[in-house]
Amino acid sequence: MGYRLHYATKYDVEYDGGFFNWCYEESCQLLRNLGVLANNESEEIFEIGKEEYKAKIDAVRAEYLSHWDQPHPLIPGHTYGEVLNILEEIYNNSTANYIHLEWF
Repeated sequence: MGYRLHYATKYDVEYDGGFFNWCYEESCQLLRNLGVLANNESEEIFEIGKEEYKAKIDAVRAEYLSHWDQPHPLIPGHTYGEVLNILEEIYNNSTANYIHLEWF
């Protein structure tokens, strides 16, 4: 069974998604690069304010729009566009005022 990144859609612990299977270290680095900080030492739980998260992914989208179909250097098997679409899906499906990401 894979070890995938999940996000909480509500604080009463309702998970959805399941992204970046087998890319734990790479995905954690991607989140750190975006400024999403782990709220524990093991880096299995990440949280960021929802609007701050949206501003960060919008900035990345604008910067890498010309690389849309090129392979993403951190996430094997995904293009920049696919990674950004996943990050936007997390934003669009989260109903809390923050983004909660957890590995399990």
